[in-house]
Parts: sequence; structure tokens; C-alpha cells
Amino acid sequence: MMNRVLLSGAGAALLIAVVAPASCILPSYEETGATSSSSGSSSATGGGGMGGASTTSSTSGGGSTSSNTGGGGGGDGGGGSTGAGGSLPSGQVIWQHQSSDASIPYGVAVSPQGEVLVAGGTMALNFGPGCTAAGNGILSPYVVRFDGAAPGTCKAPQLFLNDNPAEAFSVAADSAGSAILGGYYTGNIKINGPVVMTTADTSPFVAKAGASSWVFGRISGGGGQASRETLAVAVQPMTDKIVATGRFKHDLTFEGSATPPSTASMQDQVFVAELASNGAGVWADSFGSMMSFGAVGRGIAVASSGEVFVTGTFFGALVVGPQNLMAQGVPDAFVVKLDPSGKVSWAGTLTAGQGKLAWGKGIAVAGANALVTGYATGPIAVNGCSGASAGVDGYLARFNVNGNGASDKCARFKAQDASGNVEPQAIAVDAKGNVFVVGDLKGSADFGGGAKSSAGGWDVFIVKLDAQLNHVWSKTYGDDQDQHAVGVAVGPDGGVVMTGTLLGSIDFGAGVLQNAAMTPNVFVVKLTP
Repeated sequence: MMNRVLLSGAGAALLIAVVAPASCILPSYEETGATSSSSGSSSATGGGGMGGASTTSSTSGGGSTSSNTGGGGGGDGGGGSTGAGGSLPSGQVIWQHQSSDASIPYGVAVSPQGEVLVAGGTMALNFGPGCTAAGNGILSPYVVRFDGAAPGTCKAPQLFLNDNPAEAFSVAADSAGSAILGGYYTGNIKINGPVVMTTADTSPFVAKAGASSWVFGRISGGGGQASRETLAVAVQPMTDKIVATGRFKHDLTFEGSATPPSTASMQDQVFVAELASNGAGVWADSFGSMMSFGAVGRGIAVASSGEVFVTGTFFGALVVGPQNLMAQGVPDAFVVKLDPSGKVSWAGTLTAGQGKLAWGKGIAVAGANALVTGYATGPIAVNGCSGASAGVDGYLARFNVNGNGASDKCARFKAQDASGNVEPQAIAVDAKGNVFVVGDLKGSADFGGGAKSSAGGWDVFIVKLDAQLNHVWSKTYGDDQDQHAVGVAVGPDGGVVMTGTLLGSIDFGAGVLQNAAMTPNVFVVKLTP
């Protein structure tokens, strides 16, 4: 089933942020020739799914001290970068920050001006003196800005207070550095008091937070209780075209307040939409089927030429434009290319086989290739990812943007035994085509440079591959409690920014970050490439 509807923008909406004082300052660096990452690389993270941990938080507060020591992972390979501060090895900390509250980050982006934007959901934010945002006891979306240069000073914290729960699941940045947010809300969303939208159910939103204004892209639904949420947003360079994907049940409209007729499927379906830079709706599509057992759009990217690429997961059958996709696994991953007008060009699947799981989590565009990352409980029949699987493997699959929806190459992050679990969550690409993947590791895995093991719980990993998907370096971080990576982005200086959640302690190499509370803290770290 594919519905095509026009959407229109509505004015104003939501905002929250908190910024942290620097906990470390290292020498500056510059990678010669480095420019901003390709479109979509900083906004391809899906909402939730942090390696088996809860992806929402309904408590605030929490300490940030502990006697634990942070587990660190060694690096493999990788050359140094040179700059004013001399030579620094790859994967070294430029700056790092930690919140001292129970907040959840879902995504990170870097603006063309080099500012780092982190978004998520919280009841209150606290990154230290001068960087706090008080809440009203209700889960609300936030945006935190940091200076890209060391020490990563907190800038313009923003928090959107609501009467009902809401969160930002994804963030991107436009050419002016405005934050583009995607997430969900229930009831209404407000900024400075006025209600800008009201809905009886949970609905997705896309919002723009500029220097002095908000533009709201209206997306709403009705027809009983339903899950509707924007899980990923991306911005096209130069034009500031905004694209978004997520999931919905029953009905979804992108303009006005009228409720369209109920759809045939009662399960989750995928939506993909384009908004102009002023929030006005351009087009919207949905992918689903009466036979579908559920489908979710989790990652989106847009090329400089305007083509849109989407990944996610589906059970059963999925009708995507003229193509009918059938899942072998439970679920399979899908990859779809749409032309600039929203028409489907091709669609493909990634499967681990009958009864197995293949999850599509993030997507980025690098030249003539779309790159998809996720994880699977069996081998994927693509060059580089076939062969026996011991546990849950991560993968990075390459698709030619002018192809037919079939992957031609794959990099495998291979679990070493049945207890190994590798779950990539997000992907970013730099100007040279190098690829950065972050996610969660439990047990032992080989990312291409030798086996690495978690310290007992879920640990954070980051891996760098070159443009041919060859391993360059990889690192893991964590202790015997749970740490999760949820987002990654590359800045105009080539620096790599990662965000996630922290219980216990974590050591990126520039001082241990500690959290003795029972609820997670946010970490944000900028690394040399």
C-alpha cells in the first residue's frame, strides 16, 4: 500500500537544551582537506534500540560520581592527524562531556559551522554550572549545543516543556545551523506557553529550531490508540530540503486537522515525507500491506542531487511503490531509494534467512553508494557477510545508488561465539568516503582488526572503515555495567562526535566519566578521525 498526500507547515513549537563544561581539553588538530560529512550521515540514527536497554527515561536526577574505573578498548591501526597541537593518533579525545541527570540521547549532528547538536528526551538536564534546563516533571524533548572546538563549550541549551510525554528521536542541522528534530508527542507541544499542536493520540513531529524562530511540520493521526513517531530526519545540503521517516498505525495526515479514513493494515507502517526549509509539506509516502506484520522506517539520508534513501525493518510483506518485498526472516531489513519527487526508484532487502533476524538501523550516502548498517542473527548473503555466524553480527552493506536494490559488498562485525552480540546503531561518512559506525557490544567480536571483548555488560564501540569498506581502526569502551552508543556525526574539521548513555563508568582516554546512579547519564565525546 502506498498513500500519497501533501503536507503543510504549521508555525512554532518545542525546544530544550543543556550544555556541559569541558572535562578535558587536548591539543587542537586539523585533518588536511577535511570538510563536512555527506548529507544524512549525521542523522541516520533510528530512535531507541540501544542494545536491549530501555530507550526511554521517566526519572530525573542521578549522581555522577563513582569509584568504578572505566573500561577502555585499544585502537587498531589508523594514522595520526597533525595541527597546531602537533600529531595526535586516531580516535583520541578532543573533548568530552557528561550530564548528571537521567536523560536519554537519541541522535547527534554537526552543523556546517561546526557546532555539535545532541537531542533526546528528559525531565530535566544538567551538564554542569551554566548549562542546565529545569523541567516540569514530564518527559520532554531537548537540544544541547556544544562548540565544535575544544573545550566544546555548551551553547544555547533548549528544553521543550509539554503537558504530556514527548521526545526527540533524531536531529540534523541545516545550512544556517538550525536544529531539525524528529520525534513524537502526545496531547500538545508548546513553546513559551502557546499550544502549537494538539492530538488525541501519539503523533510524529518534525520541527526546526533556528536562531529566533520555530517552524513546525504538522503530522498527526487519529482513530484510536496508535504508535506514530518520527525516527529519523536528514537535510539536503544547500537546498535545506528536510526528509523524515518513521512509523504509524491506522491513519496519518500531513496537513490540516482532518482525520483520513482508516487504513487496511492495523500494524505499523512506514512513512517517508519531504518538507521545504520553511516547514511546508512537499510530498509524503507510506509503505505497508494488508499482509504486513509491521514495518518501521529507522534511518534516512538524502543525496546532494535530491534522491532519498531509507532503511528499516519489516515482517511479512511490504509493498514499496511497484515492488512487493517478502521477508524471509523475523524481521528482514529493507532499503529504498526514492527520486527527488518521492517516486520509488528501487527497493531491496537484507536477510539472514528463514527464522533469523536482520535489522536495518542507519543509512548514509557516500558518492555513488548508499551504506546501510544494522545487525543480524545469521549470515547475510552478500560478498563479505556470508559464512557461518556464531552469535549476533553487525554489518555494513553497500548499495550502488544507480543499481537495482541489491547489495554488492558488505563488511561484517563478527561475533566470536554464541554469547557475542554486535549491534550497530548509527553511521556517518566523511568527505573522503571514510565510514564511522557506532553501536553496542556484548561478549567478543572482530571488527576487522582482531577480537575485542566487552567488560561484562554492554559496551560502546566505534569502528572506522575506508571508502572500500576495509577496516582502519576500532575501539571499545565500558565497564561491567551498561553503556550504549546511539549516534555519530562528522564535522567540517573531520572530527568524529559520538553520543550515548552511561551507567557505571567509561574511559575514552582523557579521564574516566562516572555515574553511580541507577539511571543513565548522557555522554558526548569528540575524537580525532
